[in-house]
Amino acid sequence: MKRTVSDETKTKIGEKVLLKGWLHTLRLLGNINFLILRDRGGLIQIVVEEGNELDKVKDLQPGSILQIEGEVKEAKQTDLGMEIIAPTIKVLEKIKEPPPVEFSKSEIKANFDTILNHRSVTLRNIKQQAIFKVQAAVKEGFRKHMSANDFIEFSSPKILAEASEGGTEVFEFDYFHEKKAFLAQSPQFYKQIMVGVFERVFEIGPVFRAEKSNTSRHMSEYISLDAEMGFIDNWSEIIELIDGTIKAIIGHVWETKEEELKLLGATKPKTKKETPVMKIEEIHEIYFKETGKDTRGEPDLEPEEEKFICEYSAKNFDSDLVFATHYPWSKRPFYTRRSDENPKETYSTDLLFRGVEIVTGGQRENRYNILLEQAEEKKVDIKKIEGYLESFKHGMPAEGGFGMGSERVTQKIIGLSNVKEATLFPRDIDRLTP
Repeated sequence: MKRTVSDETKTKIGEKVLLKGWLHTLRLLGNINFLILRDRGGLIQIVVEEGNELDKVKDLQPGSILQIEGEVKEAKQTDLGMEIIAPTIKVLEKIKEPPPVEFSKSEIKANFDTILNHRSVTLRNIKQQAIFKVQAAVKEGFRKHMSANDFIEFSSPKILAEASEGGTEVFEFDYFHEKKAFLAQSPQFYKQIMVGVFERVFEIGPVFRAEKSNTSRHMSEYISLDAEMGFIDNWSEIIELIDGTIKAIIGHVWETKEEELKLLGATKPKTKKETPVMKIEEIHEIYFKETGKDTRGEPDLEPEEEKFICEYSAKNFDSDLVFATHYPWSKRPFYTRRSDENPKETYSTDLLFRGVEIVTGGQRENRYNILLEQAEEKKVDIKKIEGYLESFKHGMPAEGGFGMGSERVTQKIIGLSNVKEATLFPRDIDRLTP
């Protein structure tokens, strides 16, 4: 008999089926007992009466692998609406040691460090699984939107001769003969190079940041959703690209993961046809006026300021999304396009979502001579980026793009308090395992 997955039983009422999965829980009640089997379709209840079949499983621990043949019966009181009766059980693998953390209940009763320490087991919890099904939909929605808009996917190297974003948050190591190497902080150089090849490109891949502190916002490694496109007429096209992309992702998640979102208690983000756009200077002024805290003249938004302006946007514009734009040249990397109106500002933006920045993007400097001058101004070693500069030397159209953290997007869509909750195996300054 061919195997049936639990969620396929809805179409097989009254039929005999073969199931395979993990023992999730076993409730021993006497004459009638209930075994919950977990497989990729979810959970399904098996009704086990006293006798030989119960004897096979009554001493087993969660994680034991079972094969069960039985009849599908409608059972509206169960989560799936189905159950299996008159089962014949075969134990494929016996587990007799109890799990280090009880994961079968809806909530894991353990602190977050314990949950992470035993991630290989705690990920078997249904709510934990739901988080990463949502995250899979985030990446799927991104890829779908990019492909629909004629972007070509590519993969960039993660070992570089020069730090792509500069600063101190870079992993440096010695391996290559007489040369230092760095782990990529972003695929920035390569997605710009690929604009000269395909015009519109995107990537889903890991990036690395040597964060010096352990916070609820930062990690040493995360999955970045990146896109870059050429032949733009105005840098506002990049804002439109980011806006359309995040809304497409949110729409796809709610269209495909309604059950998981309901289980997680997620509320759909408030969005407008046109997301509010505010200069960073304007945000500083509003923050000062509303709170009395003076951040005017600062090159970036403080975490509390990001939270404030998101709450302000939700209240005043009915939008959980808000763009902060025109960051100062002193804050942005050498490849950023300076504003034509004010060279101290740049055509750059962050998209803020429910209290935190989830996207950084903007227009890039595509004019070779000016790009070279800006690199020298920022004290970038020109010899180490010759391959990157060559692409501009031989023809690069006006272009721009963005990078988006998939874990932060997942966190904020669901409403989690810590980005590491939306990370399968998080890495930070204090955690290197599992």
